[in-house]
Amino acid sequence: AMAAPRIDFSDTKSFAYITLKDRMPVILSQAIDEIHRHIAENIAAFSPESRSTCISHLSKLKYEMQTNKSVRAIQDTDTDADHWNRAVKEAEHKGWYAVTWLLAECYLYRRIREAQLLGGLAAFDPFRAKKREAYASAADTIARVAEYATGAPAGTAETFHVLVQFSLWGNRADLSLSAGNVSAETMTSQVSSEAHLLERSGFILCNHVDLVWQRLKGGISMLALVMDNAGLELASDLVLLWWLTTHGLVKKATLHIKRYPWFVSDVTPDDLEWTLEQLAASGSPQTRAIAEDCRGFLASKTWTAETHIFWTLPADFAELPEHADLHAALAAADLAFLKGDLNYRKLLGDRSWSPTDPFQTAAAPWPSPVAVFRTLKSEVIAGLPAGAAERARAQDANWLTSGAFAVIQSNLSSE
Repeated sequence: AMAAPRIDFSDTKSFAYITLKDRMPVILSQAIDEIHRHIAENIAAFSPESRSTCISHLSKLKYEMQTNKSVRAIQDTDTDADHWNRAVKEAEHKGWYAVTWLLAECYLYRRIREAQLLGGLAAFDPFRAKKREAYASAADTIARVAEYATGAPAGTAETFHVLVQFSLWGNRADLSLSAGNVSAETMTSQVSSEAHLLERSGFILCNHVDLVWQRLKGGISMLALVMDNAGLELASDLVLLWWLTTHGLVKKATLHIKRYPWFVSDVTPDDLEWTLEQLAASGSPQTRAIAEDCRGFLASKTWTAETHIFWTLPADFAELPEHADLHAALAAADLAFLKGDLNYRKLLGDRSWSPTDPFQTAAAPWPSPVAVFRTLKSEVIAGLPAGAAERARAQDANWLTSGAFAVIQSNLSSE
């Protein structure tokens, strides 16, 4: 079968085009403001030269992006620079609006990284404040998820369904989608109770949760969890993984996170550590107990958190076999969970599939059984039952990008 075309900026009404024209400059401006503030607050720590290097690189980046200059090679010597520069070369140094959406969007974050590396500010996360604010406004919901997981029946399909939905809808709190704005109102529109979950389950347009449960209920040796956002989503992911591990359904797990700040809200090693600290200091005893267990699982290597350059390349998942070490690690898992929109886009090649194209056709081969948990925030979708797209569109014209709808899809078969 022919692959659908990759999403680019040729349609000026598309979400991709709006992202490059409107959302990405706002995200960059906010990052520049944060870096300015960080420099001002720590003025003695940076030489005038390094300060001006970082800021002038970022100002140039903004100018290049907004005036459709050609994408240029990465100038730092970080371990992923060669991979990046092959991708830039393949794109023939075309203008921002002439490359694919996946390349342009990833390139923005890599160029922010470059400016920080060249200016000696690599240790600073320009999205940290946003992520912490998002966590703070979700703290009550997080405590409710922890309380539910602690009190719910152990090892039942029903508890699994509820915890999966907390983890799924936790992804609505995506800071890159709101261009970094967090309001208490968007946070409370996160799922906050079991009743609310039932109400929302009608918005899951394709739901393989039963297939996933069939695979897990007898217990598995190794789960690979490819994570997405910090905040409520990360906390819900940790609670779900805690529940699976505590009740013997998962013996070991690997948490795959980003090497450096990415797509505003993606989890970095710092975010994971900070989040566990917050959970451990929670006013809720159940939350504190879960946090202590999580730290124990990490200390005993029951869980390992790992980074790899692959997750911050502009590559889709069809290119995973080129990274033999990661491919082998993922192949060793009995099941993988992929969280969030970017992982979904990469799994499907960021292509404009038709909603009813089979998921197996659209998805890149994955080295193990895989399930994706994703709220819809981009115009990439496949594997929907006939009529589902039409029903969603009738409810919400922006159904593909509003985050109100979701899918839980897998390459598992019902045996």
